[in-house]
Amino acid sequence: MYRSLYTRRYQISSVWIAIAALTLVTVIGSVSFDNIKNVYAAEDLNVKVSIDDDEIERGNTQKITVMVTEDGNAEDKISGADVKLTVHPPETDSTTAKDDTGEDGKANFDVKIADDAEYGTYEVEAKVSKDGFNTKTEDSSFEVKG
Repeated sequence: MYRSLYTRRYQISSVWIAIAALTLVTVIGSVSFDNIKNVYAAEDLNVKVSIDDDEIERGNTQKITVMVTEDGNAEDKISGADVKLTVHPPETDSTTAKDDTGEDGKANFDVKIADDAEYGTYEVEAKVSKDGFNTKTEDSSFEVKG
């Protein structure tokens, strides 16, 4: 005689909910993510700093070459990498220069050693960066003699 103001609800038993949940967990758990390649993964660089003279006299020019290749493949030279070279004298402020690697994967720097430069060990730091690769820093050094 009287109609209910509430719509009729279907009752789902808790057994069906448990079965659906277990099925979902089983399907998600069986998916393997091992073969999915991360498109944002960066490659590693191999950086080698070559200094022409381990010992150099004041007033001369030190030639420094930074060679950049793909890590694990020395034949794959990386062109267009940004190279920031910083030379730290023993007691005074550092000097920084920037260059890009050429088709041969090399960036070349000529560092003029002043006539009145400090004697001692000059630390060299080469920081290399390129899109798609992890930034890499490599250190070296040379001695300034009289």
